[in-house]
Order: sequence, then C-alpha cells, then structure tokens
Amino acid sequence: MNKLTAFLAQLDAERIDYSLAHQREDAVLVAVAVPGERWEVEFFVDGSVEVERFVSNDEIYDEAVLQELFDRYAGFHDPPVSGLPDAEVLAIADLKMSVEQNQRLSELQSKGKATDLSEMERDELVSLLYLYQIGQLRKSEGLAEAIQRGLRTPLSL
Repeated sequence: MNKLTAFLAQLDAERIDYSLAHQREDAVLVAVAVPGERWEVEFFVDGSVEVERFVSNDEIYDEAVLQELFDRYAGFHDPPVSGLPDAEVLAIADLKMSVEQNQRLSELQSKGKATDLSEMERDELVSLLYLYQIGQLRKSEGLAEAIQRGLRTPLSL
C-alpha cells in the first residue's frame, strides 16, 4: 500500500477528519484538524513526505478577529474564473499537465498494467492522478466560463 493511501486509511481507522487539497504542482496535501492542532501533510510525486504541525497557543478570540483574518488571507487561493479577464480564462481553458508529468503518468500506468509498481511508484502514480484531476477541474471551469462569455463555442457531443 502506498504512503498516501496508507496514511488516509490510518486517519479513517482512527476516525480523524481530513481533507485533500492541491497547492503545489507536484504534491497532494492532506489537511488534518485535531483538537488544538492542525497538520499539513504533503505527499510528493517523488515519494517524499513533508509534515507541518501547527499547535494552538490556547488563546481563544471572539468574532472580532474574523475580519482581520479575512483581510490578511483574502485571495490566497486561485480566484474564481468568473472574475478573471478573458485572456486568463482562455489560458485556464487550455490548461494541460506539463509534458514531463504527463509522460511520467503514462509510463507508470503502462508499467502498472504489465508488472507490479513499487511503493514509491504507486505513491507517485496516485499523486500524478490527483494532480491531473485537479487540473481537469480547473480547466473545465475555464472552458465553461469561456463558453458563457462567447470566447469559445460549446463542445458538441
């Protein structure tokens, strides 16, 4: 079992809530929140793992701090496609994996059909598949917005 799926299985077994995210091109992030702590565990395509641990200072704030937090972190993630200029929408609609990542994904898929993959190769394959899915989701958002704006014609079935 690869590192990412083994980690997720352990979180599930321990009934610890988590979410998956994609913030780096070559990694899958598992965000874990437990009382008084938050963990960011990144599983990289090359099989390496990085863990950041954030521990509470036990200070509790009232709701007045919320606006300060929003002001500090607004725009931290990819902006909604609907608010982007036409050129950026079209660029997102044309998103593709890098040539190197796509080639490696194909190699691992082919090898996996013919023989067993090593644990590191399985980790890399899982990460690349996740990156591909995230990229396809963003691309579909860009394409839908481009069609809505009349920048692209609808795809025919």
